[in-house]
Amino acid sequence: MDKPVTLSVKAWIIRQMSIRTMTSERVIETVVNHQFDSALSALDTCNSLEFSGFGKLFFNVKKAHKKLEKMKSQITAFTAIVENEETGEIRRKRIEFKLNATLKNFEILNAKLNEHSKNLRRVEEQAFSIEGTEGDDSEGEDGETGNMFPV
Repeated sequence: MDKPVTLSVKAWIIRQMSIRTMTSERVIETVVNHQFDSALSALDTCNSLEFSGFGKLFFNVKKAHKKLEKMKSQITAFTAIVENEETGEIRRKRIEFKLNATLKNFEILNAKLNEHSKNLRRVEEQAFSIEGTEGDDSEGEDGETGNMFPV
């Protein structure tokens, strides 16, 4: 069955899944939205993302550095245009909008690259500490106090 021109790909997929599984379109849309929201938030902390049965997406650090340099030059150029007294008011507003968007994207990408350089080994922090858990007593059965792992 071909997708109608009037429907977006997402709406068409949701409708097809709804018909096949006899499930409400709202339920399927909620699941799809949740999956993509989770994927988007995962990209903030991870450098790769895998969709089972679809493929794997990677964050390319080299391309990100090149894009960051390009954004720096754009910010410089946009700032010069905005500060130029000969720039018309309409053009100035358009360039200010582009400048603000570029600055925001620059901050996001720069934060992602800085996080990447801090965590080169890709070691995750532990969610809890092995030492001193609640209700843990340091005495053994025979009354000795000591470490769990003797030296």
